[in-house]
Amino acid sequence: MDRLPCGVVRDLLPLYADDLVSEDTGKMIKEHLEGCEDCRSRYERMTEPEAAYAYDAGTEDQKEIAFLKKTRKNYIRNVLIAMLAVVLVFGGLMYQRYCLVGEYMSGDWVACDVSVDGNTVTVGGTVTGTGDGAHHKVKEVVFEENKGVIYANTIGVRALMPLGAEDRKFSSSYQAEGEIKRVILNDVVVWDEGRDISRITASLWQTRHDYIGDASMNAYTAEVLNLGTYFGAFENDLTTDAEPYRWTIILSDEIKASDGTVFGNMAGFAYSMLAVVGNLDEVEFRYRMAETGTERSEVFTKEEASEFLGTDIKSCMNSPALLEDLLGMTGLTRYGFRTPGSSAQSSIDENSMVNFSVHIATDDPIKEIAVNCYVDGQLRSTQGGMNADGSALENGDFMSFSFINRDIGDESMLVGRTVTIEVEIVSAVSGKTYTVPDRFVIAPGQGNVHFFLSGSAADGYTLY
Repeated sequence: MDRLPCGVVRDLLPLYADDLVSEDTGKMIKEHLEGCEDCRSRYERMTEPEAAYAYDAGTEDQKEIAFLKKTRKNYIRNVLIAMLAVVLVFGGLMYQRYCLVGEYMSGDWVACDVSVDGNTVTVGGTVTGTGDGAHHKVKEVVFEENKGVIYANTIGVRALMPLGAEDRKFSSSYQAEGEIKRVILNDVVVWDEGRDISRITASLWQTRHDYIGDASMNAYTAEVLNLGTYFGAFENDLTTDAEPYRWTIILSDEIKASDGTVFGNMAGFAYSMLAVVGNLDEVEFRYRMAETGTERSEVFTKEEASEFLGTDIKSCMNSPALLEDLLGMTGLTRYGFRTPGSSAQSSIDENSMVNFSVHIATDDPIKEIAVNCYVDGQLRSTQGGMNADGSALENGDFMSFSFINRDIGDESMLVGRTVTIEVEIVSAVSGKTYTVPDRFVIAPGQGNVHFFLSGSAADGYTLY
C-alpha cells in the first residue's frame, strides 16, 4: 500500500482525531504516523489538552497546530449544529403531522351517537380515553357519500397536555344528497336501515366471509364471538369437501349436566356463525359429559337459524340491521364481545380479571356509578366510582372497573359459569338510584370491554 503524503495526512488529522474517517483511511493514517515522527508529533500536540503544553504562537509549526485545532473545533461545532437542525426539522414535521394535520382515528378510540333526520346525519360523541385514543382529540369529521352510504372519519390530533372531558367531545353534521341508508364511522357500521348498530354487531359483521374453508377468517369470527373464553379451549374441524358444509367446534373441557348456560348459549353462537359465513350449512358443538364421560353432539343448521330469525339467515351478510335483530333475539347483544384484534389472556386463572369501562353517553349528569358482579345469579362483589372532587359525571366521562377471579369465586373460571355485571347509577339531580335493567355477560380474561350508558331518568337508562 502506498504511503500517504505528509500534506494529505496533516489535512486529515482533525477528522482522524475525532474518529470521523473510514476504517481504511484510518489504517493508512495510523501507519503513516508510526513512520513519520513529524506528523506524529503534530497529532500528539493536537490531541493534548490545551493546558498540557505551552508554545510560541509565533512559530510556523505552532501556527499550523493552532489552525488545525481551530478547524477541528469548527468542524465539531458544525456537526452539532447540523444534528440539532435535523432534530428540530424532524420534530417540527412530527408536530405538524400529528398535532396540526392529524390522523385517522381507530373505531375503538371513539364512542359516538349517530342521529339521522331526513337527509341530515349528525355524528357526536367522545374519545374513549383508553389506549392510543387517550392522547387524541377530534379535530374534524370528514364525510363521504356513496349510493346512500355515509362514511364519516374522525381526524384526531395529539394533545400536548392532558385532556379533560370537554376536550374529548365532538359533534359534526352532514347534509346528504339523497336518502341515507347506512352510516359508517371509522370503518365501523354505526347506523343501518333506520337502526343504531351496536359494537357487538358491527364487530361481528366485519368478520363475514363467503367460504367456510377460509381458516383465517373463521378464526377472526371465533375471536370476535369470544368462543374460547365462553366455552373454554376448543379445536376446529371443517367439512369442506362435500355438502352440507360444517364447522365443528370440539370443546376440550368436560361439561357438567348442571352447566345449563353452556347448552343454552350454543344455539345463539351457532346461529351467529351461520349468519356471517356465506356457504356454511351447519355448526356442530362436540363435547364430553363430566359425569359419564360420554361424548355428545349438538348440530344447528341454517334452516333452523332461518326459522328462528324469520327470514333467510344469509340475509345478514348484507344487512347489519338484520344481524342486530338476530343477536338481540339470541340475547348475545348482552354479551361482552371483543373488538377485532383486542388482547385476551391465553389462560384463565385466579388472577384473571373481568375488565370493563362504563362511558357516559347521556345528557343526564350522574353522581355515582355502582357495579354489581354476579356469578351464576349470586351477587359476589360490588364496586362504585365517582369523581374525586364530587363533581358530576357528564357526557364524555368514563370509569373503569375490574373484578379479579379470586375475589368473586373460583366458580367464575369454570366452563359454563355465567359472570354478569349490573350497573346502578345515582342521579346528580334527584339523588335517586336507577338500575339498568339488562345485565351483561362477561368472560374472565377476555380483555377490556367498553359499555356506553345512554337514555335518561325519564325514559329509562340502557347499556350498549
